[in-house]
Amino acid sequence: MLLVASIVFQALILLYIVHEDKKDFYMALFNELMVSVYLYLMLCLADFHGENLVRDQIGLALLALVIFTVFVNILKAIWTHAHLLKFKKCREYFKKKRA
Repeated sequence: MLLVASIVFQALILLYIVHEDKKDFYMALFNELMVSVYLYLMLCLADFHGENLVRDQIGLALLALVIFTVFVNILKAIWTHAHLLKFKKCREYFKKKRA
C-alpha cells in the first residue's frame, strides 16, 4: 500500500504540485523516488529466497540508499545557503565600499 501511495504522490508532484523553484521540484521528486526504491527494497527483504547472503546485500543496499539520500539533501541545503550567504556578503561588501 505504501509503494502504491508513493507512486501516486510522484504522479501528483509531476502533474499538479507547483514549486516556485525548479530545484525544489526536482528535490521533491527525487525524495519521493528514493522512498519508492526504499519500499521496493524492503519488499525484497521478505523471506522469498531463504538465503542470508541475499538479505545481507539488500540490507546494505538499503543502508547505502539512505546514506545517499541524506547526503544529497544535505548538499542541496548547503548549496542553497551558500548562495544566500555569498549574496549577503557581496551586498555588504558593496555597501561598505560605497560608504
